Amino acid sequence: MRVYSIGDLCVGDVMKIAIENNITFYDASYIALARVLQARLASEDEDILNVAPRYGIEVVRLRELLNRFTGSR
Repeated sequence: MRVYSIGDLCVGDVMKIAIENNITFYDASYIALARVLQARLASEDEDILNVAPRYGIEVVRLRELLNRFTGSR
């Protein structure tokens, strides 16, 4: 596991995502980090679910993620 801090991101990019989409800096930072890492996000947060795909980020709902690991449908 690697821990990332806000210092690993361009704060200007995070602010731009937050302002353009009227979401919190906190939510925007997840989206910005996923962009940098070219990673998917797992979330139930409506702002992340709605905004992340605009930036090419796939978002997996937590139940779907759980189902992938347990084999449930």
